[in-house]
Amino acid sequence: MRAGEGSNSYLTLQAAAEEIAQGILGMLDELGNVKIGEAFARQNPFLLESRFAHHSLPEFQANVRSVQYAYLGGFRDRKGRGLSQFVRGINPDLDTQIQAEFQAAAAALQRIPAPIEKSLCDANARSSFTAAIEQIQRAFDSFSQGVVPLLQQ
Repeated sequence: MRAGEGSNSYLTLQAAAEEIAQGILGMLDELGNVKIGEAFARQNPFLLESRFAHHSLPEFQANVRSVQYAYLGGFRDRKGRGLSQFVRGINPDLDTQIQAEFQAAAAALQRIPAPIEKSLCDANARSSFTAAIEQIQRAFDSFSQGVVPLLQQ
């Protein structure tokens, strides 16, 4: 079943789109402010979610990919209809901006030295952490201020 067509979960397409948007916002907020931000602010690698496996950074990178997949409506090589298609139809420049900011967040995470469990407290890596946190916040702000209002019209 599809949203709005007899669906018990999403009575309208707008309801489904708003839940996807809230998921994107939630992931960006949690990633920038909690998963990375809190550990960085406290300089405490014990706050990283996969610290024992030394897998925190790849998980953070996967979080950004999942945000991109949700926005684009696809997964890896599978294409679907996503919020991007909706946004592009109303404001192509905003769609381009959102996609670029998600890509910039992914690139900023790539610049954090691995393993993050060791680089978190390294003074030489501070700028890469700050840049990643700021880029994730920038993506959050643009999405919340640009995309979410379009969905609520």
